[in-house]
Amino acid sequence: MPRLPGRLLRGRGPLLSLLAACGSAALTLGACGPSEPLEAADPVGLSQNRAALQAEAELALPRVAGAQWQRAIAMARAGDIYLVVWEEHDLQPPESTPYGPAGTTPDIRGARVRASDGAVLDNPSLCIACGPGTQSRPTVASNGTDFLVAWNHVPAGFSRNPGNDIRSVRVRGSDGAVLGSPLSHTPDDLRQGTPSVASDGSNYLLTWDGNGVHCFFPIPGVPMRICSFRYGIYGKRVGADGTAAGTNSLLTPNHYPVQENLQPGAPRARVSYGGGNYLVVFSGGPQEFSSTWGVYGARVRASDGALLDPQARAISAQGNSPAATFDGSQFLTVWSTPAGAIRGARVSEAGTVLDPSGFSVSEGGAVSPPDVAFDGSDYRVVWEQQEAEPMRRLWGARVTKGGSVASGSRAVLAELRSGERPAIAASAPGRFLVGYRLNNSVWMRQVEDLPNGAVCTQDAGCQSDFCVDGVCCESVCGGGVGTDCQACSVAAGGTADGVCGAVRAEAAVVCRPSAVACDVAEVCDGASTVCPGDEPAASEPDLSGDKCEDTACDVAVYVAALGPETLAQPFGQSLQAKAGAACQSWQQGNAKATEGQLRALLNEVRAQSGKKLSSSAADTLSAALGRMLAWP
Repeated sequence: MPRLPGRLLRGRGPLLSLLAACGSAALTLGACGPSEPLEAADPVGLSQNRAALQAEAELALPRVAGAQWQRAIAMARAGDIYLVVWEEHDLQPPESTPYGPAGTTPDIRGARVRASDGAVLDNPSLCIACGPGTQSRPTVASNGTDFLVAWNHVPAGFSRNPGNDIRSVRVRGSDGAVLGSPLSHTPDDLRQGTPSVASDGSNYLLTWDGNGVHCFFPIPGVPMRICSFRYGIYGKRVGADGTAAGTNSLLTPNHYPVQENLQPGAPRARVSYGGGNYLVVFSGGPQEFSSTWGVYGARVRASDGALLDPQARAISAQGNSPAATFDGSQFLTVWSTPAGAIRGARVSEAGTVLDPSGFSVSEGGAVSPPDVAFDGSDYRVVWEQQEAEPMRRLWGARVTKGGSVASGSRAVLAELRSGERPAIAASAPGRFLVGYRLNNSVWMRQVEDLPNGAVCTQDAGCQSDFCVDGVCCESVCGGGVGTDCQACSVAAGGTADGVCGAVRAEAAVVCRPSAVACDVAEVCDGASTVCPGDEPAASEPDLSGDKCEDTACDVAVYVAALGPETLAQPFGQSLQAKAGAACQSWQQGNAKATEGQLRALLNEVRAQSGKKLSSSAADTLSAALGRMLAWP
């Protein structure tokens, strides 16, 4: 197997107990409210991941006492808070039905997660939809302050029969409070499918796939009509206060019947918002009884819910289970193919498919539909992929706004055994949260893959693999060494964050501090990336070692340091006497006497060089005396 990109680092301590004192049914908010944040553990190591991603330890989401199975994770972000929601079952997973495991009554539960550090803020988890009946397939969106959670509800006593309903309720971001009672959106005893929700920053659009009644009058003027059930994508606008606005609208009337083209219980429609419109993407056959699956999209105007594309636009002739996100100017839609590939295509605000042939995100092996988010810089796509049996892995890739996978960005984010669609939400460029199922629990993991200029702490968190001066840098840039004049952040004196260059002169960055008295600190000059030379030059004599200009008294200090053996000799005593006299004359301001005494001292040093005085000591003293006397 080839070397996998990515790096998973740093555990955060032992996992706290995940058992709580509240049950899985008929629980109140007070019994399941916020508590101390959970800490993370890392039960699955990914030692083969290197050099691209830095990930926090895996964290299992809290499970109530008696619950034995979790699945169907979804997430959204409001400011520094994510809301993660999932199904929670009180029995081990037996044979599944279209509404979930037979014999279980799953609830919808949730927990807020702080984006800044990944702390889980609600333990026990929040009871979002708990009680009799089956609550399944949750979805969540945020308007920037609060969240709207929607799900599929089947009354107690139903399993395979029609009678399910799409419901929703708001959750306050600040404290996790569930606001009001669930609102029913489809109380017509028709079979409804998986919901999806998105927000325009205030209100929401809730969509789902399911049965609708199609009626017509074959004979004009005769009160006789013929009705039939058709499978389509429906939508309803929901206000910021959680109440419904407008009526159901069939987004894809008569596009395809359910019995031939959709797999039971499989999610099909997903909605995202951008540029004043929602984009609803879904998969299905282009005509009745078709065995060919394609990917389609239809836009809905956010202001009034008007359907802008009565005939859904074809995005791909083959694919299923798409997802979409918006980057500020265009949408990215991603989907899986029957061959296990993950593909994508960009769609403009006007609904034009910008990549008619699509592009490859992953060539094969996918065992789940993909999910996608925009992190403020790039798209992030995640999917589950089959590796060696029975191992599956959660993969991720960075897709540019230009519609291509960034080189080296594909990476393994977790190891698992599920085959469900994972979830992803982003908080900042290169920072995102992924959610997935591992065995019978839902897990999450924060990941960093930071672009140049982003704040960082370690090389592993940067796409470039270089964290310099506190930001991700385009190159090693001296490695942040303070003795050069290179910088990669404005705070460190550079010209731009993430760009390596010479330190600005006006930043007055000291690259070599003063070592001793009279040593001037060197400052970057704004032109060179190398620190200016040390002054005075190291080649010049420094009789006292203080880097100050030598004086007559420094000569006396130097002569005194020649040692007792030298000073005990007549020659040494003569040197010491002449140096002492020169220092005294200099202190008295008698320049003429000082000059004469230094000249006499110099003549004696030269005469005894290599004889009674070592050549090295004589050369040092001669050079210093020569400069004092202005001799060459």
